[in-house]
Amino acid sequence: MLASTIISSHADVTPHSDLIRLEDSFLVSQGVKSENSQRDLLSPLPSGPKLYLYVWAGSRRPSKKRHDLLVTLNATGGPDSYDFGNVLSITNMPTFGDEPHHVGLSRDGTVLAVGNLWAYRQNNPDMYFLDVATDPSRPKLLNGAYGLEGSVTDSFLGIEPVGGKPAYLVSLMGNKQGGSPGRLGEINFNNVTNKYEVVREWPGGVNGTVDDSFVPHGYDRNGPTGTVLVSVDYVDISSSFKPTDGIRKGTYVRIWDFSTRTVIRKYDLGKNNSEGLMSVRWTGIGQKFLFSAGLGSYYLLDAQEPFADGVNPKSVYSFGDSVVRGSCVFSPIFKSSPSLPVGDRLIVTSLSLGQVRILNVTDHANPKTLQILQLEGRKAGGHVVIIDNVNNATLVAVSTYYVEQRGKLNGLFTTSTKKQVHLFKIATDKNTLSLVKTIDFKTLLKDSHGVTQPHGMAFKAFTVA
Repeated sequence: MLASTIISSHADVTPHSDLIRLEDSFLVSQGVKSENSQRDLLSPLPSGPKLYLYVWAGSRRPSKKRHDLLVTLNATGGPDSYDFGNVLSITNMPTFGDEPHHVGLSRDGTVLAVGNLWAYRQNNPDMYFLDVATDPSRPKLLNGAYGLEGSVTDSFLGIEPVGGKPAYLVSLMGNKQGGSPGRLGEINFNNVTNKYEVVREWPGGVNGTVDDSFVPHGYDRNGPTGTVLVSVDYVDISSSFKPTDGIRKGTYVRIWDFSTRTVIRKYDLGKNNSEGLMSVRWTGIGQKFLFSAGLGSYYLLDAQEPFADGVNPKSVYSFGDSVVRGSCVFSPIFKSSPSLPVGDRLIVTSLSLGQVRILNVTDHANPKTLQILQLEGRKAGGHVVIIDNVNNATLVAVSTYYVEQRGKLNGLFTTSTKKQVHLFKIATDKNTLSLVKTIDFKTLLKDSHGVTQPHGMAFKAFTVA
């Protein structure tokens, strides 16, 4: 039974090729049909359009035999394809127990960056980079990297290439001890070391000052050549580990001059309205952005307007009449028709409610709920949400695992949710979603990695000539 109801409409020295061969053997022995298992390692991919889904995950019980991993799933051909959602490959990282979190494709789609929340606790790399161009069905680890002063890796944003190589921004929620302040970092390719590295960081205070309240999570830029970036503060991660007086959650929205990477203004939403801020999306219009709070609502911000309490930013959407605690996460804004100049649809998730909603955001000040889907089962979750194409979206992926600080981690984030990835088909009119496949990471790789916890995801579309 598909799990949703519509309410309303350390080190791994194995060479990469050997690693994949071993994993392909595992997949075949488990009866998993995969494109990789049907062809020789050195043979080319069959021609035609391809769509893959990368899922960044870690074992619930990490060990030297259960490393953090990137799972590549087939999404080619859509839900009607016989191997839709099947595992194509597994790429093990050199380390384990680092709490895999978010991922990001480079602007040209050739490199995938993946981040680790707890790596600083083990002196492991804060992030890894993978080649997803040579053979997208078998991502190959390039290198790991550390923040300069920052750690606790959250989100990546592909920016203009530097020296002809992909470049990123990255939000680092904490310092080397996991506490505040965090940093906004830039990642470039170092031609001397032949590695992707964090080359500079910014402290998040107004006019380049150090600001102890800076704990950046989500952020976005007003377009590929935009001059403005908006970031929001989520949580001081160090405060979530015991002993603690409680989790210190961020309340600030920050407006950055993109060219100088300098905060020019910040706005305090206040503890009563925020409960930690999470996602940011540019609307596609001017300098208007959406950002979400941890109390079940999201806000519209015009970065060009002066801040005034109750005026800018403005709360424009809520999950309910009363407070709904827990994360609210956005998909990219996408179009109901390719001919539209900007997107007019948005998908939002609620972790605590276990819901996925599709909204009409033609008027960002007055969004309309088109459909609410309730994920079935207790602790259903509903967190990271991505789409395959902003101009003509056909598929949505939602992961349900958030963060769990249980056992030796001894922390305050203990809410357990299902470890699943749901795949939804988007209707032609972009008004409704239908669940077409649920992939249960509790059982998917249980013989090799045990229960795995999927978080960050990315679609990659390409064509083989």
